[in-house]
Amino acid sequence: MRSYNHYSSDANRSAAQNPSDMVFAIVLAANTAQTITLPAGLKTSLASFTSTVPFYVNFNSTGATQIAAIVPVANNTNGTAPVFNPTVKFLSNQSSISIIAPSAGVVTIEFFNVV
Repeated sequence: MRSYNHYSSDANRSAAQNPSDMVFAIVLAANTAQTITLPAGLKTSLASFTSTVPFYVNFNSTGATQIAAIVPVANNTNGTAPVFNPTVKFLSNQSSISIIAPSAGVVTIEFFNVV
């Protein structure tokens, strides 16, 4: 997995990162959560998400069990709610995440080592 390198010609104008050599494409059926096993050896990484549809990701687990993502239909104030359309997230010693979308679509995830 490539390291994350951020390039900027001017901090106020444009920025870019190297493309990843570890990319997942997750095909989602409507309202069906999928648990995604993250790349082996993932210790300290960034995950960059893009999607063809709005989606939710649950990064929480209880012990070794991943909490399934849901499309919220009521308040959740216990700290286990999924994140709506995350862009870039720092992942450390995590083995899985759960993704769901209210409609069918594709979510891509690029992984980068943090050095």
